[in-house]
Amino acid sequence: MRILLVTIWGLGVSFCAAGCDDSADRPENTAAACLDGVDNDGDGAIDCDDPECSGVPQCGGGDTDTDGDTGTDSCSPGEDVMEAQLNYEMDCMDLDESHVWVDPECMDEEQAWETWDVMFAYNSNAEYPTVPLPNWEYDAELAFLTGIDFDDVTDCDIDWDEFSPEEGNESFSPDKVLLVHTTEGAVFKLGNPTEGSFGFAFDYAQLL
Repeated sequence: MRILLVTIWGLGVSFCAAGCDDSADRPENTAAACLDGVDNDGDGAIDCDDPECSGVPQCGGGDTDTDGDTGTDSCSPGEDVMEAQLNYEMDCMDLDESHVWVDPECMDEEQAWETWDVMFAYNSNAEYPTVPLPNWEYDAELAFLTGIDFDDVTDCDIDWDEFSPEEGNESFSPDKVLLVHTTEGAVFKLGNPTEGSFGFAFDYAQLL
């Protein structure tokens, strides 16, 4: 897997330094943008303090907390569960568009770099060899949930503090649900992975 990553970094893609800030280009009027702890539109107001978030249920717009548990009363498990199949270390997926970029498009085309959210490496030393990798160049992030079935995961299970853009070595095993915060700011849940000879299949649905 380390060889794969070295190859990717060697493609000459320019990475943004820590001081870069493109927040002014991003609207703050969706559930994903209004719950990520970032001032996406650069107006000085973060998340639910931004007037543009007033219509988002988690900020008090629409659904309200009638039982006093500090959460909204409506938790959505997502709709339109779909299935995807990717080859290890070759394909990458744009979840927002339900599009799989195949090798060599995944790393060679600028459009692919700007849109793909997650790809998968193969760790032959692990019991479950599938290891997810986020699009670190365009701010995709990953988080794992354990002890809960894919069908039972809702948007209320999202914990923004658990997301990370860093490459890791945690396997995507059948007892886990993978959450992906995409390059477009949406959140998808991925689960029910099925291993194959050269890749694997999984179910996915949009939460936010």
